[in-house]
Amino acid sequence: MKRMPKRRKKKDNPYTLVIDGVLPKVMFVGANSELYSAEISPEVYELFDMFELEDLSELNEYDRHISNIDIEELPYFLISNKPVSVEEEAVNNILAEELKNRVSELPEIQRRRLVLYFFYDMTLAEIAIIENCSPQAVKQSIDISVKKLYDLLNKKN
Repeated sequence: MKRMPKRRKKKDNPYTLVIDGVLPKVMFVGANSELYSAEISPEVYELFDMFELEDLSELNEYDRHISNIDIEELPYFLISNKPVSVEEEAVNNILAEELKNRVSELPEIQRRRLVLYFFYDMTLAEIAIIENCSPQAVKQSIDISVKKLYDLLNKKN
């Protein structure tokens, strides 16, 4: 059985492409934790392959820009849905600005890990590889920074 192609995958990618015989297969783990395999047509294989390449492109984009995390972009990550009213938008902008200011007060390592985890949706293991440390150290650092932010924001209010 030949697994094709060998490439990084996103953590939420549940399948693996396999070329075995005439038709390619897709393998995945079912809800009951059993491994399933299904033959697919070459056209469907090409679609799965295209989706994997798009995921890989996104992963590479993250990798290229991790070192350029700009604290100024933080408010744009925070507001995912448009507010219903002008008042809500104003409050959200004030809160985002306050959070940005408080995040900028964190030590560099804590700030970087916090941003990677919450705003770039990276796992603790992925951050640990980048930071050359253990996932436990990353988690502890993130937990401390969240507590600091909570304390700083509650002191002001």
